[in-house]
Amino acid sequence: MSLARITSEDPFAGLPEREEFGQLEGDLGLYFEDVKEQPPAERIEIARRTEAAAMAYDTRIQNSRGGDFDTATSHKIMMNSRGFVGEYRRSYCGFSVSPIAHDEKGSMQRNYWFSNARTVTKLEDPEEIGHIAARRTLQRLGARQVKTQKAPVVFSAEMAQSIIGNIFDAANGDAIYRHASFFSGMLGERVAGARVLDLYCGTGALAIEALSRGADRAILVDRDTRPALGNIERLGLGPRAELVRADVGSWLERVSGGEEAGTFDLVFVDAPYRLADRVGQELDSQLPGLLSEGGRAIVESGARRPLRIDSLPRLRQRRYGAADVSIYGGAAK
Repeated sequence: MSLARITSEDPFAGLPEREEFGQLEGDLGLYFEDVKEQPPAERIEIARRTEAAAMAYDTRIQNSRGGDFDTATSHKIMMNSRGFVGEYRRSYCGFSVSPIAHDEKGSMQRNYWFSNARTVTKLEDPEEIGHIAARRTLQRLGARQVKTQKAPVVFSAEMAQSIIGNIFDAANGDAIYRHASFFSGMLGERVAGARVLDLYCGTGALAIEALSRGADRAILVDRDTRPALGNIERLGLGPRAELVRADVGSWLERVSGGEEAGTFDLVFVDAPYRLADRVGQELDSQLPGLLSEGGRAIVESGARRPLRIDSLPRLRQRRYGAADVSIYGGAAK
């Protein structure tokens, strides 16, 4: 009610009149059966070919995050109380690769490239995608810091199409008013260009919000990543997100401190509250090796039994109802 009192009336917020209902007839080209019919072995082979092409492109490409192939289909039905009924189906398929390049000083850089489409027949050549990914990665080697200055900025096509949306999403008044944004307590923190890890990702909401605010890449880990996959696909974020279907504790033990995962600028942890003790022990030993210098780990747990990470300094702690949100800082490397 308090929100309604300060909200102005919107004469256009409502259902259209019956005479304004419409339908788009014919095939809209949104759904193709071949996405479901493609054999798993064929998908795996495309991912392998893409990674192999990237690895063979240049001797400086010495590792990779692997190739992947994703598919998704959906069937949506819409209806309202004025008698409208409509439906549509859509499909998605795509693959990508993220190679890692080393320079003569041992520094590493990572980039990626992808191909996606509504139908398998419109996917690009795996070898070409691997070569593009390799070239984009090699271009990052030898980067240097420039002096503070005013200069024109040229955004790549995949960034340019979403930059305006990111700016408006970052100032979403409704989310700020309700404290519904996980970023509401992070005034002044850097998100644009960040590398994000979302543990116990669930629907992927936290990683998706970070990506919508300009984060570069996100890895989402959970036992079941299907809810997150659907949201990632619907929002067109597939090329910038990697979903890992695994037990979070086992995954952390496998990758912590190694090149396979690298380090992250933002780590989200939203584990089931009942697992606070076990998750706290896992993060206490594994998280420092995954958090970059100056990085932030944002941990949500139950206010009655908050999760503690003693190996990192806690910078902030806030409570929202039954939830405790703590922000930890990465130690100097």
